[in-house]
Amino acid sequence: MLILTATFLHAQLNLVPNPSFEYYIECPRYFSAVEPAGSMYPIIRDWVRPTPGSSDYFHACATQASMLNVPNNFAGYIEAKKGSGYCGIYTLVGTDTISSNYNYREYLQVQLLSPMTAGNDYCIGFYARPAAHNTGSNEQVLYATHRIGAYLSNSAVEDFSMPGVGPVLPYTPQVVANGIVSDTSRWTRVVGTYTAMGGEQWITIGNFFDDAETHPLVMLGGQNGTQKYHDSYYFIDDVSVYEVEHVRAFATTGEYRVCDAFPLTISASEGMETYLWNTGEMTQNIDIESGGLFWVQASFEGCSVRDTVNVVGYVPPVVDIGPDRSMCINGKETPIWLSNTSPLFNYSWSFGVSKDSFLVTFPGVYQLTTNHPCGVFSDEIEITGCNSTLYLPNIITPESNDINAVFAPSGQNVELLLLEIYDNWGHRLYRGFSTDSQWDGRTSDGRLVNPGVYVYKVRARNTLDGSESERIGDITVIR
Repeated sequence: MLILTATFLHAQLNLVPNPSFEYYIECPRYFSAVEPAGSMYPIIRDWVRPTPGSSDYFHACATQASMLNVPNNFAGYIEAKKGSGYCGIYTLVGTDTISSNYNYREYLQVQLLSPMTAGNDYCIGFYARPAAHNTGSNEQVLYATHRIGAYLSNSAVEDFSMPGVGPVLPYTPQVVANGIVSDTSRWTRVVGTYTAMGGEQWITIGNFFDDAETHPLVMLGGQNGTQKYHDSYYFIDDVSVYEVEHVRAFATTGEYRVCDAFPLTISASEGMETYLWNTGEMTQNIDIESGGLFWVQASFEGCSVRDTVNVVGYVPPVVDIGPDRSMCINGKETPIWLSNTSPLFNYSWSFGVSKDSFLVTFPGVYQLTTNHPCGVFSDEIEITGCNSTLYLPNIITPESNDINAVFAPSGQNVELLLLEIYDNWGHRLYRGFSTDSQWDGRTSDGRLVNPGVYVYKVRARNTLDGSESERIGDITVIR
């Protein structure tokens, strides 16, 4: 059984550099370690903050006393979703009077490895986890909000117009969390599919909505009587931008040619979360008995991926132009036709002939080749011509009914000119000068010779080229 499998290489296709915040220039020693673009003292590689808002960087290399360690930091014990680092941002900072519209925000921003292609679909995603921790009356992050998302842009977006203030960036994110991200015990995937306008090469993560649009809030912990702040703080990890076109369900798309290989197992990529085939099956692999159009709908990190393959069955051709043959007919080389035993898709004979048959006019080795969806198939044949051949028996049985009763040289395209027989003492027993000459085992005076070995001398002419040759050998007489 043949298996059509897929190669799943999405790990090489993430357009986000340093996607899980692993790589740093210096271990974080203080909050607000995500610096603006162009900073003289950057801490984390690639990532920047686009506003004065103090976005934070956490890593396992930091001391626990700094409260920036992974997994132990100001919010408690928070393991990374992937690797040893993550970042943290405020998505809301407000008082118990919502109408105050303080609108403080923090963001994370990075330039993609390559611009997006217009019209292509991309799977955009990141993991978020709220920090539920009460550090006292001056800082309480006890709330979760909706509206956290990602904005894709052709150039970097920023607003440093008000130093020390983190304003709301006035852009509409293409990917927004589905509801309120409030589970403090695990990381939640924020994901969506985006069709590129073309040229987008920056991704910015945060809350792009003002306080009024950010509510309602979800309480994450107990509230004391002096509760004043409605603050929401989120850890961010494992950011990804994948081109859906490159996340294929099959290694082979379009037409897949199968040659005498049914039943066939076709397989979608490994690592998908769900599978749904047009056959109704929901497994990674399905078995098919014949060709046809097959598609699979799969879920990849929250994004829907669909791929189609057309399995076409072919029967390999039989190229057979027969056994080796001779074109010598009645002693004369005669042209003969060669053809395949069955029709083919195409024909390629020796000497560039492309017809279904080939006329052979001289001896040689001839080949027929056909190009087929299953490969290249060929056969060859050797065509021999007319040769000048002289056959000489080495035993005779005189006065018997055996075919070797007489010594009668014969051949093809040859003319016998002389036949002589001698005994061991050099006495000539027979001489003949015609093609029909033959010795019957008698002496020149008609007596039968004794059993034994005698010597023959033969001269013959090649009727094809007129050349003459002479042969001398032994003939044994048996009675």
